[in-house]
Amino acid sequence: MKNIVRMIVCALLGVALGWYLGFTRLGMQSKREPGFHMSREETDASNAVLDGMHGILMTEAGDKTAAMTFFAKPIGYYYRTYGSKAGKNRERLEMRAEIERLASSNAVVAAEIGWKPK
Repeated sequence: MKNIVRMIVCALLGVALGWYLGFTRLGMQSKREPGFHMSREETDASNAVLDGMHGILMTEAGDKTAAMTFFAKPIGYYYRTYGSKAGKNRERLEMRAEIERLASSNAVVAAEIGWKPK
């Protein structure tokens, strides 16, 4: 009986020690290696850069409709996801108003958000 208790205690200690060392070593490794972990803000910024570059290339190629359609997709996503559920959130209400203002003069954005003028 004593041997079984010793084996269980040793196994639990081994698991706990392994978990602790694996957890702390991984954290130390990511701090030592520059560029190993991108922050969420940096990832968002790099995605925005790629999107902007893609849109500029389409515009330079003379395909303004494709560029507007490309940029209207995230506008439509935001409008449907957050603007439609703005509630009393001031920032969402302001953004929804800006999107609707743009949709009143841009058919591509209006079609993307499914907006009909009042």
